[in-house]
Amino acid sequence: MKIAFGYLAIPVLFGFCVAIYSSLVRGFSIEDNWVQYFYGVLFYLAPFAMFSIFHLLLHPHISVVHAGYIGSVLALFLIAAFWLLPPDPSGLPIQWMAYWPLAGILTVLFSGGTYVFWKYRNS
Repeated sequence: MKIAFGYLAIPVLFGFCVAIYSSLVRGFSIEDNWVQYFYGVLFYLAPFAMFSIFHLLLHPHISVVHAGYIGSVLALFLIAAFWLLPPDPSGLPIQWMAYWPLAGILTVLFSGGTYVFWKYRNS
């Protein structure tokens, strides 16, 4: 449970940082932006939540759990890099279109690869 809550805190903190950043850039106050923050956190949290359901229901090996969450974290940071470096003036369409599929692919690749490695090593 601690592992799931630890990794679920990453998109929540990221969403808060994005809300502060967008408030500073656009001149909005955080109070005016709370709905956008809430939906942003739900958007960033979805891949982590899906993997946490898998994690809590099936109880895979701890290395498989960490690898799956790392895949989601990597997807979040890769998409954020497209948004922040260089700044995207187009309203973030690449983020909305690519984050969930990329997170799903990386999570499956990382956790699946780790699972296969542990099965091969222990056989």
